[in-house]
Amino acid sequence: MHPGKKHEYRYNELTEYAADMNVLLTEYKCWDDWKDDRKHLQRLLAGMLERKTGDCRQKYSRKLEQIAAVMEELSQAESQGVLDLDQMAGRFGQVMAQIMAYRQDEWEPVLHRFGFYLGKFIYLLDAYEVKRI
Repeated sequence: MHPGKKHEYRYNELTEYAADMNVLLTEYKCWDDWKDDRKHLQRLLAGMLERKTGDCRQKYSRKLEQIAAVMEELSQAESQGVLDLDQMAGRFGQVMAQIMAYRQDEWEPVLHRFGFYLGKFIYLLDAYEVKRI
């Protein structure tokens, strides 16, 4: 799809949730880039996103608190030079588990487990890609 051309799309509570999580994680990533590498453009973008995400923060406050705690653990472990990939991937798996478990229903355990292993896989792919460069 071209972003400048009109096209059909679906909009429901799940697409809204996915968009909210995407924006919130992008903001978090920008702040992390600023903290780690002092990328000024990332700080600017993070500030702009922060002003736009107030409603999302209230709507998903419990989930975001859990994600923020795990992301802080991940950041601290990275700064300490932890090299145990399984431990690090597991932390990011916890983040994805929170995101995938959209609501408390009969699907929550399955989505939580799926998110955990998807997050580990993503982290390992990213670690592999970084090491290749």
